[in-house]
Amino acid sequence: MGDTGFHQSRLRPHPGKAAAAARRHGLPGVFVVGGKYLDWNTLHYDCFPSRCNDTDPAFVQEHYDAITQYGYSTAIEPKDGERSFAAFTQAEEQLWGLIAAHSPFPYIPSIIAGWDPRPIAYALGPDPTSGYPWQVGHLFWTRGSPAQVAGTLRDGIDWANTHPSLGVEPAPAPPMVLIEAWNEISEGSWVLPTAGEGYAYGEAVARALGLPWQTTHTRHLTIASTSGRTLSGLLTVDDGWSPCDATRLNLQRKSSRGWLPVRSTTARPGGGFTTTLPRKLGAYSVVAPRARRYRQTCDAATSATLLRHR
Repeated sequence: MGDTGFHQSRLRPHPGKAAAAARRHGLPGVFVVGGKYLDWNTLHYDCFPSRCNDTDPAFVQEHYDAITQYGYSTAIEPKDGERSFAAFTQAEEQLWGLIAAHSPFPYIPSIIAGWDPRPIAYALGPDPTSGYPWQVGHLFWTRGSPAQVAGTLRDGIDWANTHPSLGVEPAPAPPMVLIEAWNEISEGSWVLPTAGEGYAYGEAVARALGLPWQTTHTRHLTIASTSGRTLSGLLTVDDGWSPCDATRLNLQRKSSRGWLPVRSTTARPGGGFTTTLPRKLGAYSVVAPRARRYRQTCDAATSATLLRHR
């Protein structure tokens, strides 16, 4: 995605060149999404999609496959200090109404989790050319709660479902909606897990999408091969949650008193592991103990028993 000015000189004269180049390299083509940033003036003057205060008067002549907004920090008029997240949401959803009525391109709604550029402002000061991260001379910030972000996401999905003509794919393809962003930490917009919030944003997004939220991750241990005394295997996580596949493993041997620990090893990222069997003959297995990772539970797993008889 780029801003409309960036693509203007490159796409309008040769709209098919990028797609043709992609196909020559075995790809199905390209889908070009332009960033069209609308602000409070757009609402005040009802001027989308004409030039308004935009820097690109040729916007409607572009050859985008769709447009979106990365964020909408100026959807409400800039003023110093903390601002209401609900006000940003209300203004952005009003802008969706203008887009639905006038957009010459399909549109992908984008949902912000917040806007807080103070880390950049305090560390670097204003950009000498643009004044960023001050906007129109103002430094302001907002942050949505998990419930607010999820609610706005649901609104975006509902909007996309009720405006199928503006979708990037025809029905029955599901609507496309973006979240800005996974880890835009320096601008105060993230939904990734944190020490303070845990997985609150991920859980809220899952609920908004009607998806189950797993807090326990089932694992399986498989002994792949043995060569002499070298044992190799794989620890897999059913739902693919990677923090559970790189972990401590215990090699144990069966005795008349039960299973006794022999030595420990570590599964590598991806779950692969190698260890050395003792010289003593007998029955062995590998165990991944139950463990906690980032407020999630990695369930215990035990391999099949391996008999070392020579």
